[in-house]
Amino acid sequence: MKWERFKRQGERLRVTETSCCGEYEWACQGGLFLVLRHGERGYEEAGRGTYRQARGVWDDLVLAHRHRNAQVAPAIKRRGSRGGSRSLPQISHPKEERTS
Repeated sequence: MKWERFKRQGERLRVTETSCCGEYEWACQGGLFLVLRHGERGYEEAGRGTYRQARGVWDDLVLAHRHRNAQVAPAIKRRGSRGGSRSLPQISHPKEERTS
């Protein structure tokens, strides 16, 4: 994937879709479509072009992103588990006084 510094072209930028955690944004500017992300030097873009060109880039990025997150989530779940079911700690609440 080739990322370049985002080039503002005077046209209004419209972001209409965002990946699950906001890492990627699907946008349109001046009749062209592109994918944005926030990099070290500011916003970067990839896939600027027709809908079909840019959407292919978007789909590839989102699928790879979901795949990475799917691998991380089970590892986090396993880390918290010790082979059995664990219950949450009980929180004691002060007894409410009833006035009848």
